[in-house]
Amino acid sequence: MKTGGLLRAAVSLLAIALLSDCPFTSDTGAENEIPAEQIQQRSDLFVPQEDDSGKYTFFTNDPALWGPYGCTLWALTGTRQEPFAERGLAMQKISGDAAAGFGAILCHRDDPLWGETMLVVLINTRQEYTVGEVTGAQFQYLQPWAQCPALVAGYALNRLRVQSDGDGFSVYFNDALAGSFQDEEAPLHLGGDDGLIVVISPQDQFPETGVHVVFEELPP
Repeated sequence: MKTGGLLRAAVSLLAIALLSDCPFTSDTGAENEIPAEQIQQRSDLFVPQEDDSGKYTFFTNDPALWGPYGCTLWALTGTRQEPFAERGLAMQKISGDAAAGFGAILCHRDDPLWGETMLVVLINTRQEYTVGEVTGAQFQYLQPWAQCPALVAGYALNRLRVQSDGDGFSVYFNDALAGSFQDEEAPLHLGGDDGLIVVISPQDQFPETGVHVVFEELPP
């Protein structure tokens, strides 16, 4: 069962995304308890362009954010959907470990019963994606890591679009349907804040090579 708690505890599972038993790199287990460490909300690292174009640049090579368990960094973008209908996001990893995830936060909110909770859609440079729900100190797959031919492999630009009809969510990459998922157990994610997320891997090499990702919000 899912438990309440702080979002920093929930998202910290992403911080160990390169460990072999981590749900962000394997299909072992559908639900996982999360240690309350190695997670930071760092809006300063997701830098918006001054022209308010919906473009963000993420970069860090700070050794303080890199270690044996990695680190997960996230930020909200200041946009909110009530209810959630659709979000488009172009994203490209410029440098950093190929297997580490990066992507979108959807429907983030502080639920009065369950605590802070959100949906995440992550990709990596290996044509893989996953969808998960974080609630308190629990992570649960809604779509385990899977290969997706629609994703462009390598350090290339990919476009994500998530749509909801009120009953379920459809995930598209580069205009091709990758899959659909249901959010059927409480807390239900009907709306909330949008955000961005990047995983720093233990396999990254700070400070010699930084993690650099660019994002652009796309119109409906």
